[in-house]
Amino acid sequence: MTPTINNFRAEAFYSLGGMTGSMPQNRVIGAGADWSGGAFKVAAAYLNANNPNFSYFGANASASTSVTGNNLGSSGSNTSAKFYPMFAGFASTSRLEIASVGVTYQYKSVSLGLNYSNITFSGLGNTVNSGPNPYSYSGTATFRSSEVNVLWDITPQWKLGAAYIYMKLDRANYNNTATYKQQSLGIMYYLSKRTQVYAIGVMQQASGTDSLNQAAVANIDGLSPSSTNKQTMLRLGLRHAF
Repeated sequence: MTPTINNFRAEAFYSLGGMTGSMPQNRVIGAGADWSGGAFKVAAAYLNANNPNFSYFGANASASTSVTGNNLGSSGSNTSAKFYPMFAGFASTSRLEIASVGVTYQYKSVSLGLNYSNITFSGLGNTVNSGPNPYSYSGTATFRSSEVNVLWDITPQWKLGAAYIYMKLDRANYNNTATYKQQSLGIMYYLSKRTQVYAIGVMQQASGTDSLNQAAVANIDGLSPSSTNKQTMLRLGLRHAF
């Protein structure tokens, strides 16, 4: 990480990966930067992972090390549920690229944020070095995600937040697409400096055809996929910082 100069800082990383006879295989690189000035804050990040079924999604002890295994998710079966159907069908991708940029503007007690992300699975169909391809995909699949969010400090004790996310999946060589729309609303009350109670509600609607070549289902992050194109979550909690 660089030192902060004129409210700007940046960092980068490089993971060698490498396999016998192919140094670029499983290689991961990334970079990020942020700047703040007055009421504005801007941040950007980039990730590039070769053979992400192993290099990015396979970074845990229980992950599969075989090209027949899928670390991105699962299509499910009669006895097991789907797992990350949004992108589980893209395990054969040669490269994952994620580029994101966000900006926030603070006006008195209200903060407005805008975020955009472009997530690309390219070189689909690489069953030799990447992963299984049961749907015979080729070319590129791209998720484009846009978010607007607002945070309001109503009083020193009360905070209110809301966000809307629109994400669309486009696949080269295929007419089928999928869209995901998500709305969230949350409120927090500070019982003390270190203790808060909160309530969060999230709703998501999906449409189109997902990566598993099935009717897209809603899948709020952190939850199991819904069996339909809609999903709702309500969470009540108490948080204490030690």
